[in-house]
Amino acid sequence: MTRVFFGLELDTATTLKIADWRDRQIACDGRPVPTSNFHLTLAFVGELSESAIERLCLAVDDWLTPSNIRGATLHLDCTGYWAKTGIFWLGATSWPDQLDQMTGKLGNLAGAVGAKRDKRSFQPHVTLYRRCQTAPVAP
Repeated sequence: MTRVFFGLELDTATTLKIADWRDRQIACDGRPVPTSNFHLTLAFVGELSESAIERLCLAVDDWLTPSNIRGATLHLDCTGYWAKTGIFWLGATSWPDQLDQMTGKLGNLAGAVGAKRDKRSFQPHVTLYRRCQTAPVAP
């Protein structure tokens, strides 16, 4: 079984700006996520077998065409902390409808291959720290 999620890679300039801001402004007792692992999390799928992952990839490839994905701008303007997982993140207070539509479709495709539906509400985010014992104070 393999943990699966969907995410979008950040461009280099954005990655460097986020890393610089994090390293200068936020003190945290957690483990910083390497900048090479920064991504915008879209949907967490969970544990899947190799055959389910294959079926999911084929379904996403069939659905994903340039005509059904439009570009948009996302402003990362808030931080958050999930105490249960010890994750401190940078996210958005609002986002384009396309992201909700995309995550909904990805969730449906994952459910069709046996993944459990994620009951948490969607929050686009970039994980900055893992294993935080307490929430850092963000500027």
